[in-house]
Amino acid sequence: MEPRISRLLSAGTYVAVVTLVAGVVVALAMPGTSSGGPDATTLLYVGLGVVILTPVARVSASAIGFAGRGERELAAISVAVLIVLGLTVVVASVVR
Repeated sequence: MEPRISRLLSAGTYVAVVTLVAGVVVALAMPGTSSGGPDATTLLYVGLGVVILTPVARVSASAIGFAGRGERELAAISVAVLIVLGLTVVVASVVR
């Protein structure tokens, strides 16, 4: 299970870095213009979204892996972490 999770985290990190760097490059190359492609703000938001979702994907993969191996306690803990993460997003959306 760990090698798969490691690859998931690596892939998420690479996608986030590439997207964020692309956003910065677009922002520096074409400040305040729209080139018809993705704008800098969109790329930066997507990159940040991937940064935020990567740990969520890791906890989800752990929960599935633990459940598949019959480790109910660890699966339950992983689900509890996902619930806390979800509640955090909900509270942050309401408070903002």
